[in-house]
Amino acid sequence: MYKHYGMGAIKLKKIIEACIFCIIIFCACTADKNRNISSRPTGSSIESNTTGSIVAASGSMVSVTEAAMKSDKSKKIHTDNISTLRYANDKNIYLGDGDQKIYQYDLSGRRQRCYDLGKELGKNKKDYYWVEVLWVDNDEVFFSSYRKEDYYEIWRIPLTKEKKCFVMSGKEKITKVGRLDGFVTKTDGEIIYSADSEIYKMDIKTKQNQELRIGFGGIMKDQQGIPFLQNNKIYYEDSKSDMYQMDLEECKPVYIASKGGIVNTIETDGSNIYFETKDEGSDESHFSIAYTELEQWIARYDLQSGKKVKLFSQKKIRAEVDKLGTTMKSFSHKINWAEWDDFDIKAIYYYENRLYIAVYVTSGYDWDAWIMFSCQVSDGSDFRFEKEVTEYLWKNSIPYKDDVDDEDGDEAESCDPIIWDLKHVTGEFLYYLDGCIVMHFYDKKAKGDEDAHHRFVVYDISTGTFKKIEKYSEEYGYFKALGFSETSELVR
Repeated sequence: MYKHYGMGAIKLKKIIEACIFCIIIFCACTADKNRNISSRPTGSSIESNTTGSIVAASGSMVSVTEAAMKSDKSKKIHTDNISTLRYANDKNIYLGDGDQKIYQYDLSGRRQRCYDLGKELGKNKKDYYWVEVLWVDNDEVFFSSYRKEDYYEIWRIPLTKEKKCFVMSGKEKITKVGRLDGFVTKTDGEIIYSADSEIYKMDIKTKQNQELRIGFGGIMKDQQGIPFLQNNKIYYEDSKSDMYQMDLEECKPVYIASKGGIVNTIETDGSNIYFETKDEGSDESHFSIAYTELEQWIARYDLQSGKKVKLFSQKKIRAEVDKLGTTMKSFSHKINWAEWDDFDIKAIYYYENRLYIAVYVTSGYDWDAWIMFSCQVSDGSDFRFEKEVTEYLWKNSIPYKDDVDDEDGDEAESCDPIIWDLKHVTGEFLYYLDGCIVMHFYDKKAKGDEDAHHRFVVYDISTGTFKKIEKYSEEYGYFKALGFSETSELVR
């Protein structure tokens, strides 16, 4: 979920967001892994429903006996089986550092071991970059690496039976791809992944690939950046920016909607999915200047009936953000709110018939900040600013600056690097878990190890209360098991 980008890449991101067929990629990771592809979901957003099951943020219904999360009266988030979370098994948690290493943590999030993959994978360790864990279970770990800044490799490493440590002598390269879009799941003897505009199912032993879908624009992700998988179905965007659902066994695409171009993630309540769409019949030109003016909507899609309901538009968000400059004094004393010029909807969380909308607001390369709204899931009504949780985020954040060197020198008439002084005004809305919004705060100047710079607070939506999470606790470990790495740079 955190990666390092130069300012050239940040500018490229804005160009991508303005183009109708492009998707922001780089597989971040998190969430429940589905070892049985037909019944287990991906996702991190979990809560009870009326049938006695739970719903994962990017997943289908899971029985209570397999519940990944639950809460008690004190709203302590805990798990019956942490190995259901994508980065964990019964013993450990494994995360890449965004460079050449994978760290092994215990289940409370305390670092235990470091594996230098650059040294292990080749004679020239400088050939390997952006090592990223893709999948963890009790038998092995799958990870990717950017090779010679040219292509990606997918590897697997077996684990010892007792302590679940890497068996480096058993490491094996699975495949090589030009662009890795996402690792969907592992089943018995097979992996399913998305790369180079295709979706593959690979037999791990024979290395034989079966093409499930070709020529598509990109696979849809959950709130933590891994491919959205529900009831054995994935969702993808084709080259014309139309969104489809596809069963991984039948491989028959079902048209869902004309896909919007800004938000590329999906949320679910189990019966419906929530995603961005745009008005049907809009200008389909990939590079149309008018594209940025098209009406973009967050919509609800009923998985049984196929009925789609538009909830709120991007213009609605922009109008609501504009209002805050005159109504929220807590903003004005930290920054000049009138200078804001862009926003992204970073995440949408479902809780008891409301959608909670985490919005990331920027002013060029001067500052960035987070705020939150919510609305009714039925029709987008009762759209409101979530003042309590937003004010807590602002008041408890320690702003810090990043001096970002754009080594590519994007100015057309100059080859000199550009230095931007970017101020991160607030923390961020990181996860949604069991009726709680998880906030992450960063203190750049804190003393101690890398963990000392990070702290977490959960906001209980039902009671409006806040709880600080102790370091190296069960709950702290769950954040690591969902994909939080303290070694990666914070890029909003």
